[in-house]
Amino acid sequence: MATKNKKTKKSNNFSTVFTILLSMVLVAVIVFGIFVLINDPTNPENKDNKKDTVTTDVKKELKNNTDDDAKEEIIDNETTYDDDKASYEADKDEKQVEKDESGKKIAVTSLTVTQADKFIILSGRVTNFKEEGGSCNYQLKNSETVKTYNMQVIPDAKNTVCEAIKLDKSELGAGEWIIWVEYQSNNAKGTSETQTINL
Repeated sequence: MATKNKKTKKSNNFSTVFTILLSMVLVAVIVFGIFVLINDPTNPENKDNKKDTVTTDVKKELKNNTDDDAKEEIIDNETTYDDDKASYEADKDEKQVEKDESGKKIAVTSLTVTQADKFIILSGRVTNFKEEGGSCNYQLKNSETVKTYNMQVIPDAKNTVCEAIKLDKSELGAGEWIIWVEYQSNNAKGTSETQTINL
């Protein structure tokens, strides 16, 4: 009877050890799989990251182990690269903007009209490029007159934004008004589509 119990205990111990080893192998396989996935050489993001890291490491190594003249040349090359990159980006943006027969950029201009009980708010923007120094003319026309309001440009991250204007409806007078905005600068010009409102 004692021999049978010993065998049962050995069998139980073997099963426990086997289960632990199997669990460890599974964990190791999962960890290895995650490692391979993160460092997959076919992943473009990993290639770019490795490329940047290698380039940076090489630059550091060169700067640390070269004479002063070589260091200056490396720094000059880096500056030239940055300047060329900025110039390329500017040229690329410039090429994407159409120009008229006089060589001025055609400003794709939009107008937003917001109405409230006693006033209207006009806001315009140039959506295809960003620049400073231009001006916006809000034009309002009815059957009798044309009103013009000149506003400056506000710097914006992506677009050229016209300063908004708030107009009292009582000053404009009742009736139908046709509204548009014109953008003008030394390098560009453009006119939005018209909008019609009734006051």
